Amino acid sequence: MFTSHFLTLAVLAAGLTSASPTANLTERAVDLIQRGAKATIYDQCTEPKTIALTFADEIKWTSHIVTLLDHHDAKGTFLFNGKYKGHCIYNPDNVRRLKKVHKSGHQIVSHTWSHLHLPGNPKSQVNKELEKIDDALLKIVGIKPAFLALPYSARDDEVLEWVKDNGQDVFDWNFGWDDFAPAESDWDTFVASRPNNAIAFVNEGDWATVYQILPGILKDFKRNGYKFVTVAECLGNKKPYVKTEKPKSRDRSWRC
Repeated sequence: MFTSHFLTLAVLAAGLTSASPTANLTERAVDLIQRGAKATIYDQCTEPKTIALTFADEIKWTSHIVTLLDHHDAKGTFLFNGKYKGHCIYNPDNVRRLKKVHKSGHQIVSHTWSHLHLPGNPKSQVNKELEKIDDALLKIVGIKPAFLALPYSARDDEVLEWVKDNGQDVFDWNFGWDDFAPAESDWDTFVASRPNNAIAFVNEGDWATVYQILPGILKDFKRNGYKFVTVAECLGNKKPYVKTEKPKSRDRSWRC
């Protein structure tokens, strides 16, 4: 017991002496004690015969994808950035796309504000990446996602701690991400393998994937008894959002 208290005090002392004179010592001590809680990483569905298709990195064909999914009675998960590849989430066309995704009952996931490779950046920068996209999603559709998809799947212990501090967990892919845009033959092989379930990456910016491959994916998996669900549903119906509220009206803050 004495040794345990001694070690705790030693850790606190090391942290407190390195802080600036104006730092709040109590908050610093609490931070040192609590540090270590990390976001959970989910990379495998728990529900059998479920496929969670996720769409990322482009938004120009989002409306088409939503219409296609709805036609097949399928749900998807859409990853949103705030400002990436010249797109601003507050642009009226992008607002309409985001609202269509939400209205159709598909899941919305944070993908950071600017698709930044998070490891190696200071906590203030990482928090900015998380908070700005959360703020935009709350304003536009009234939700804060419970899940974050990390750009490039890049992470370290610090990033996972900061994501947890933001009230979120992480999901990763077990099909599609390594190839970024799997060819039709890759999808055919994947369907034929009869996976128990999957969290699959679909490159929303690849025309051939969206218009030629995706319709076949939907038909082939459904023909074999699979159900297309959101990431939250494939993980055992976890809550997709940690906060919901009434969306805001457009004002001067709606800019990138």
